Amino acid sequence: MDPRPILRTHRFLAPSTSTPLEHGRVWDEPACRDAWFAHRVELDRAPEDLEAAFRVWDLHHAGKGVERRYVCWETDVDEPWAAVPERCAPVRMWGLVRGGAEDLGPEPALPVRPVEDLDRFSLIAARQHPEYGPTYPRYLRHQLGLLRGLGATVLAAWDGERPVASATIVPGPDRWYRFQEVWTDRAWRRRGLCGALVRRGLAFDPGGVFVVCSVDGSDALRIYERAGFARVSRFVECSTPTEDAVTAPA
Repeated sequence: MDPRPILRTHRFLAPSTSTPLEHGRVWDEPACRDAWFAHRVELDRAPEDLEAAFRVWDLHHAGKGVERRYVCWETDVDEPWAAVPERCAPVRMWGLVRGGAEDLGPEPALPVRPVEDLDRFSLIAARQHPEYGPTYPRYLRHQLGLLRGLGATVLAAWDGERPVASATIVPGPDRWYRFQEVWTDRAWRRRGLCGALVRRGLAFDPGGVFVVCSVDGSDALRIYERAGFARVSRFVECSTPTEDAVTAPA
């Protein structure tokens, strides 16, 4: 598999097969068995009509309780933000790839072990993102359940019985893996927990290939690069609240 089109490593798998579904379409239950892009419309290039792209989102997802509409596209150039309405919250993202590793690195500041109670974990983890709205705990629980059904492992660092950092390792075809839902509680940041979780994820399969998406300029991007990840592709994501109208770029 070619590591450059990083979004293709995030694609949903068709039921009962290891073949990625066709590129450039929007997927939702029951056709898709994954969750990260389940509520995103993926495009091969920047849209000439962003409003029309959001209408595609409305066609597939209206009335499903999702609080934001998402459109994303791969790009090899810096997108001129003047062409994207500011209210569509454009974000530059990077896709990164790394081979597995046997070295776990130094012992983390807290014990690391898998999550068993997804209900309780989802409530705690969702508090890290209040901007996602009141339905996010339920969505996160649903998403983690789907990922666990794909064989994913949810790892967490534990302060007693409370998870304060986490990383989910999702297996894909041909010994490819994806990191998802990686976060650290605000009170525990900059103590190496996220890096420790990433290294333990890489050790799941030293011969495997791991991918991740991260916001350009974020602390997470620097953590991945310190762990040996390399940038291989980039894309742009735009979103609006579901009740908001979108003005197409001129």
